[in-house]
Amino acid sequence: MTVRLAIGKVYEDLANSGNAKGEAAIAEAGLRIKALGNAENESFGIEMGYSYADSPVVMPEPFVDVPHDPVAYEPTTLPGSRLPNIYFADGTPLHDKLGRWFSLLAFDGAATDHIAAAAARRGIPLEIVRIDDPEVEKIYQAKLVLVRPDQHVCWRGSAQNDSDQAEYLFTRAFGWRSADTPRRSIEAREAVRGGDDA
Repeated sequence: MTVRLAIGKVYEDLANSGNAKGEAAIAEAGLRIKALGNAENESFGIEMGYSYADSPVVMPEPFVDVPHDPVAYEPTTLPGSRLPNIYFADGTPLHDKLGRWFSLLAFDGAATDHIAAAAARRGIPLEIVRIDDPEVEKIYQAKLVLVRPDQHVCWRGSAQNDSDQAEYLFTRAFGWRSADTPRRSIEAREAVRGGDDA
């Protein structure tokens, strides 16, 4: 609101200058507005950098700083952060390759067996997206990145070779209290609700 008031003051000054149509006065007003910034309309740090890193539905990474700049967006795969998007050489955006439910990005041939098996045991649809591009891997900061249906990261790591830990990823991501939670599949629950539009 403060920026809007300041911009309004620039227009008011211009209108009261007696030279509101003069090129020099208009140019000066433009420079004043530019100097005020446009953060209220271009706060990419808020729009694209929103993170719920402290949420109980993501695997926390203690002692890792969460980017907090409301204006500048810093891509990260820190759990809780929105998954950064890239475009592949064929023009396809990564987000178009994600599944409707959970997705697992796997770089450089990383093993996905334990996570895929844990998802299958719980009846959780999991789309595995294999990416063999070392430059893209640098952006995503891990060999494996587990993504929630809302396109926020819930876990990342170099490997997951423990069945119990793999199952815990989903237990936590769903907010379930324990591994004893009923194992009815998501598809079965959707069928009871009447499908996607219920």
